[in-house]
Amino acid sequence: NVPPVADAGFDQIVNEASVVFLDGINSLDTDGSIVSYQWQQLTEPFVVLNYPSGSGEGEGEGESSTPVSTTNFVAPWIREDTVKELRLTVTDGGGKTATDVVSITMLDVLTEPPVAEAGQNYSVYELDSIRLDGNGSFGTEGTIIGYEWVQTAGPAVTLSGADTDLATSLAPDITTDTVLTFELTVTDSFGVSATDIVNITVRERAPPPPSSDVTPPVTNASLTMNFEVDGTFYGVNFTVNEAAITQFRVTGDRAIISGGVDTTDWQIYSGVPIALKVPTNGAGNKEVTRTEVLQ
Repeated sequence: NVPPVADAGFDQIVNEASVVFLDGINSLDTDGSIVSYQWQQLTEPFVVLNYPSGSGEGEGEGESSTPVSTTNFVAPWIREDTVKELRLTVTDGGGKTATDVVSITMLDVLTEPPVAEAGQNYSVYELDSIRLDGNGSFGTEGTIIGYEWVQTAGPAVTLSGADTDLATSLAPDITTDTVLTFELTVTDSFGVSATDIVNITVRERAPPPPSSDVTPPVTNASLTMNFEVDGTFYGVNFTVNEAAITQFRVTGDRAIISGGVDTTDWQIYSGVPIALKVPTNGAGNKEVTRTEVLQ
């Protein structure tokens, strides 16, 4: 049984982030056939090797044998030109093996984007302060030189410091729990950008507990009367047992001389005694004026 001959293909030069295809199809066995291929990574950076469906091999670092000669991987982001080596081992039907090594030179032609970090999601109550912190963002190759916060969902709020790593605002007044979404875009010194979002849940405040004071305000009215030939004058003064808005109105045959407007409509009591004038009633007791109080 003559050992097989392994052929891992030509050395390659590729750009970072591109797909690299490897094929050992040119391997041969002069007195039989090759029954398995094994790709093994010899140098970093380690990548995920992808195999065709039906090969019996999933994604991984290619340590298992497969009956299929091909595999591929995506060249990773790198910060300088890097050479990666992979070894192909082939096995024939008689159990004999052979190996070959292929070199992949990966060129650093792209700038790796920065990492945007908008912070963790959190909750605030309505009308509380909102704090957006992008300080966790960083550049992988360049340095962060620009920040931009933009609201993308929820009732609109005004952001202060939207072009810095730390932006603030005030949570809106709401009637039900509401989610505000903000997007952070960071730009590095190479002009490459990255984004991240954060969700702020604004919660409605619980209503205040009912007051323990269930006693309505009490108004006492004092009355002063005097008589003249052309009519009767009397004054009305209101006092209350606690702070309250007191309204009054006077209807019937009367005139408000002072302490209010001469009208039959409701009006606010200002605390000044009210002087009313009613006509002389010489025909017996007859109600011609009604004074009402509302609090």
